[in-house]
Amino acid sequence: MRAEAKPDRSVKEFWRIWKYVWPQWPRLVVVVATAVMIGMLFSVSFVTIIPLLKVMMGEEGLQGWLDRKSCEIRYGMDFYVPDRADLMRQDSQIAYFLLVSAVEEDGLAWRAGIRPRDRIVDVNASRETSGRESVPASKLLELLATAGDGVTLDLAMLRSTSQGALEPMALELTTRKHPDAIGADEMSLGARLRWGVEWALVNR
Repeated sequence: MRAEAKPDRSVKEFWRIWKYVWPQWPRLVVVVATAVMIGMLFSVSFVTIIPLLKVMMGEEGLQGWLDRKSCEIRYGMDFYVPDRADLMRQDSQIAYFLLVSAVEEDGLAWRAGIRPRDRIVDVNASRETSGRESVPASKLLELLATAGDGVTLDLAMLRSTSQGALEPMALELTTRKHPDAIGADEMSLGARLRWGVEWALVNR
């Protein structure tokens, strides 16, 4: 005759413990939910730090990124960020000018006449005051980003012609006034509120 199968001892012990665990199910739910929430927050914090690490490890650097974003907010224009290959080319002069990559229509840069693909080679004749033949792009970006409120910047530019040549030109870029100095007749209430927020972001 076949021997009668005995019940699994591990299953028996499980059900023995279960009758004590089950009354605590609300606490178990809280523990599991808390563990899931902590895992999600950890993942979000890791994802948010990746762009910062990318900026800090890139050629632009954190200060360059801040200056470029400041110019984007203040003037409505962005610049091309050269990579290592661009900087290592012997015939490249990209380290000594700012290449405009985008211009917001009706922004300060657009009103001043700046267009995409323009090159900014000097700001306020800094080449003459510094005694240098050319000024590093990082310095030009800093001069634009840290300009005062309501001042006029003299820009030396190069613009590509239809024949592919670079034509020198000079433009004036006037920064906005301090939000408190703008009158109701100069700017609408909504625009003044927006500029106040942007000014706070740039000058924080």
